[in-house]
Amino acid sequence: IFLFEKRGIGAGGRVLGRFYATGIRPKFAEKLRVSGITVPAALFDHSVEI
Repeated sequence: IFLFEKRGIGAGGRVLGRFYATGIRPKFAEKLRVSGITVPAALFDHSVEI
């Protein structure tokens, strides 16, 4: 569902990179919705830099 792309090493040896969505929706998302739990579709469409 998510991947991590390493982009280098920062100050103090910290790993730099990003987590990004593959666009694949988990099969259990529909079961969550039916149970009243909302998972925003956008969660599976973006990336987060770290």
